[in-house]
Amino acid sequence: MYGPPAGRRYREFSWVGNIPPLRFHDIFVVSRESVYMPTPSSVDQLREASSLPEWVTPYVAALIDNHASLVVSVARASGRGIGYLPKQELRYKCGERPVFDLLELYCAEHGIEPRITEQSGTTYRRFKLVLSSRSDIVDFLNPLRPYFVVQDRAVPLLVETLIPGLNHRAHTDEESFLAWVRILQTFREEVGRANRAKYDYEFFCDELDVDPDQIHSQSFEWINNDTPARAIAEVSKCERVTVVDTLEGLTETDDSPRWIVPYVAALVDVHFDFVIKIGEQESRAVGYKIDHTLQYKAEGESIIRLLEQFLAELGIEPRIQEQDETTYEHYELIIGRRDDITKLLEVVRPYLLVRGEAVNTLVNKILPAMDAGAHSERDTFVELMGDIEAFREAAGRANRGEYDQDYFRDEWELNSG
Repeated sequence: MYGPPAGRRYREFSWVGNIPPLRFHDIFVVSRESVYMPTPSSVDQLREASSLPEWVTPYVAALIDNHASLVVSVARASGRGIGYLPKQELRYKCGERPVFDLLELYCAEHGIEPRITEQSGTTYRRFKLVLSSRSDIVDFLNPLRPYFVVQDRAVPLLVETLIPGLNHRAHTDEESFLAWVRILQTFREEVGRANRAKYDYEFFCDELDVDPDQIHSQSFEWINNDTPARAIAEVSKCERVTVVDTLEGLTETDDSPRWIVPYVAALVDVHFDFVIKIGEQESRAVGYKIDHTLQYKAEGESIIRLLEQFLAELGIEPRIQEQDETTYEHYELIIGRRDDITKLLEVVRPYLLVRGEAVNTLVNKILPAMDAGAHSERDTFVELMGDIEAFREAAGRANRGEYDQDYFRDEWELNSG
């Protein structure tokens, strides 16, 4: 099942953890039979299956790795131990119900009961998954950890140090609590929340009147008698052996981890913006132009590097913009060429649970019609607008536009027959 086709040789790609050897060739043969192909391919079919297929785990991992919030907070609690009570939550939200159906199935397979709520506005719906039980958070994250690219250092701190510390009641003793808070501070730096905390390590040292040097030299049971300083040092010197590093230079080889396809597919399926815009342009034959882009925004550089390398292996060179006008750096990846959009979507299409219909319309109808020049004549432009409206309906909120098919029928006095 994992071997290359007869007559072709591929150097084996090895990966840390328990993921089997994977080969670059397997990514792009989308008609192949493979454990990573999405069969069954809809949430309803997944619900009827005896167990979830293997591709679901990297798909879920991508959503959590890039778009979930891992929050550990400390609040005042009079009458509770030293007067402060830590809390932990995993939160994930988006506007796609099928994603939460899938997450419910994933949770059920691991014995977890998530709290899922729905918020409805005048023009949108948003769903939110919350896990607050320590054991649920650990059970939820552990199967995903081998696939993490962005949270690959924060999650081990959470599940191996911070949560075990609370299980051993580190928050009931001053010195243990301060050791725990020091590791919490490192965790917050890893998840990008170092500046959002009301209470930090220095605050508690002053509040509890404890010498920080005393904390550095003390051992605690919950981290296997390693000092907090050593636990932090181990994270700091970690070589970050992640998919970002393993993909370096793969454009010159035939190797790549196959699970990266459902990982990328999850981002395309749920968090990419699919945008088709129509605007006036006098130089065009019909006086209007059609722009089409796939866009993805991220706070961190790791996922952008991963996507850039993955796309390079497909022969796609995206445009990447860095924006630093806010508190945190943001990156935007943009794919605009029709051939490039088609290449990416053809690879990830078998794994799409949310935008499969939109992608089918885009790849099978809109882009081929534009390649044939349908946007250059009024009659065919109007016909193309019908497909664009169907695409917009399926693709989501990013595609609202002032121009629709009826507008151009009226503009050019074309009847609807």
